[in-house]
Amino acid sequence: MIIKRFSQKKGKQPKRSAKFLELDITSLLDILVILLVFLLKNFNASDLEINLMKGLKIPLSQSRKLGSNAVIVTVNNKYDLYIASKLISNLKDSDNEVIAPLYDELSKIKSEVDEHSKNIAMTDLNKLNAQKVTKVNLVFDERLPYESLRRVMHTASVAGYPEFKFIVQGNYQ
Repeated sequence: MIIKRFSQKKGKQPKRSAKFLELDITSLLDILVILLVFLLKNFNASDLEINLMKGLKIPLSQSRKLGSNAVIVTVNNKYDLYIASKLISNLKDSDNEVIAPLYDELSKIKSEVDEHSKNIAMTDLNKLNAQKVTKVNLVFDERLPYESLRRVMHTASVAGYPEFKFIVQGNYQ
């Protein structure tokens, strides 16, 4: 061996036999399939994100339609009324058909969005956002009576939100 090493000229590598190395990618493909299944299972086509209140029990539904970004109105079983996780009032405080604090807050949000859309040139994205102004997502505790739901819907429609989407818990099988 020593003779071979010193007998070679400088800068030249010894000749190796030409063998093709086989690369087994079966394990890599298994990992990729598992990742693909995981990502597809956790994919959510809706851009809606809702933070639910503690103790809120949402009704079950078989509906497969997804919600979209809009004003989120939540009423829990204690009749507390929230807009985007901000406490507005309690439904028991008012016996009127129109809930004044809810009406005031929704009107304020609508006027802010309308003012903002006037100040910006109407691109396709802004037209899409302007269309969402008339929608409201309603999250109700399933233990509430229908009368509470009706009053909130009536107030929202009077305030300029005639389209509703009820947020429910999916029961898919």
